[in-house]
Amino acid sequence: MLAKKPVEDTGKTSRSTTDVENLTALLDSERKRADEYEKKYAEALESNNIMRRKLEESETREREWSMEASDEALNIGKKTTATMEDTKKIESLTAELEKSKALVESERQKAAQALKSSEVRRQKLEETERTVLQLQDVVNRMMYSMSGQFSELKSMLRPSSSSSVTSGCVIKDSYRDTTFTSSDMTSNDSYDSS
Repeated sequence: MLAKKPVEDTGKTSRSTTDVENLTALLDSERKRADEYEKKYAEALESNNIMRRKLEESETREREWSMEASDEALNIGKKTTATMEDTKKIESLTAELEKSKALVESERQKAAQALKSSEVRRQKLEETERTVLQLQDVVNRMMYSMSGQFSELKSMLRPSSSSSVTSGCVIKDSYRDTTFTSSDMTSNDSYDSS
């Protein structure tokens, strides 16, 4: 009857070890996902910075073209007769100005979308980090619990100089503290296994 208890404890320890290994693998997987999200977040920020620079360049070009168009319009206005060539140039500059405005608006929309996307990625990264911390806490608690179980198992298996078949041991329960004899524990084990 006494030999039965260590075999069951070894099975529990084996299951706990397997659970810890599975949780460790899951933790590693979550860390890799967190690293990937962090990399994507950095890429999104870099993309956002590039878009912002393009937007600033487009706005600068728009101002330059607008000033050129204004200067051209003033010069043409001063002339008493407008030639067909000047009219075409004004139309060309106006069309280019409209294209530039459309490009600036497009770049603004892309920058806004990139900011929104990077925020979503940041939130996912934070969520993954919280999950990793929770998993680490679970693993730590399991390891602590296994350590306590292992210590109890060692103390149960350690032969004592005054041992007898009915030696008493104390089992602590969160609801009650009870003292059992070895024979009581063995009979309880037989109920558990059925």
